[in-house]
Amino acid sequence: MNSPKQIQKSFGDFISTLRQAVEVLVVPQLPDVKEVYSAELRGQLKPELPEDVALFFYISSDSLVLSVLIAATTQKGNTKSAKDQTTSYGSWVGTTYDVGSITYEVTGHQQVSSPVRWLQDVLAFIKDAQQLAQELIDKVQTFDAYGLEE
Repeated sequence: MNSPKQIQKSFGDFISTLRQAVEVLVVPQLPDVKEVYSAELRGQLKPELPEDVALFFYISSDSLVLSVLIAATTQKGNTKSAKDQTTSYGSWVGTTYDVGSITYEVTGHQQVSSPVRWLQDVLAFIKDAQQLAQELIDKVQTFDAYGLEE
């Protein structure tokens, strides 16, 4: 039989995992520009996109977002490389990347989002699970405090 402390720890870990799941859904994990323009991602589209266009999908809260980056060739040394730049939400323009010997600079960024209704349900279910797990931890603590375990 599991001790109350083991049960509390297990459900505490479960709540932590649920918190991480909510964070992944609510706060988009955007790739850097090198990843977006990587040959691995580009090869999945048929026909392939031109070298100066890239697109990617991500989930943000209850929406699926399509983001399109447009780039133009630039001279090497004129701008910082992608590894020297930090990319945050909406700051793609001005970022550079190399494809072979050609350097590109992102000159445009467009995106469109579409609501995915069941993602809102997923967030609600996760929050309900967090609440139920916390209630169970509280009950185990109460039983443990009164010595009511069998």
